[in-house]
Amino acid sequence: MMRTLLIALAVLVAGPAVAAERFPAEGDAWHYEGRAPARGGEARFLRLEATPAPHSGWTVRLTCGVVSLKDGKETVTYRGIGAGGRARWGALGGTATSPGTPTNGWSLEQTGDGLLDQAVQAQDSVCPSGRGDLSTGD
Repeated sequence: MMRTLLIALAVLVAGPAVAAERFPAEGDAWHYEGRAPARGGEARFLRLEATPAPHSGWTVRLTCGVVSLKDGKETVTYRGIGAGGRARWGALGGTATSPGTPTNGWSLEQTGDGLLDQAVQAQDSVCPSGRGDLSTGD
């Protein structure tokens, strides 16, 4: 949990994007949806909705919860908002806060081929770590 928060904070202070042609680049809106492995008829989910921030990086809305695999009904357990950015080495990360809860960190690491690994790391007690998809959100 602390490792994820430290990675996320390092990403926020690391500086500008490595390469503008990578998605997402500064100015791109993006969406990430991930799930942890299912257990007992339900799965935990994590969503990141990112919009360009005024000066650099992104404003990110983090939503987490559980979804029933039987009927698809979702129960939201966490909603927070915060900042996101890209590290010099290519990873995305950030933090989110919600009134009355601790700060939650998240990160999407870069793979050896320069692409983003579609597995998010989060503070598992609040939001799940798992695999998902990064898209333009369209």
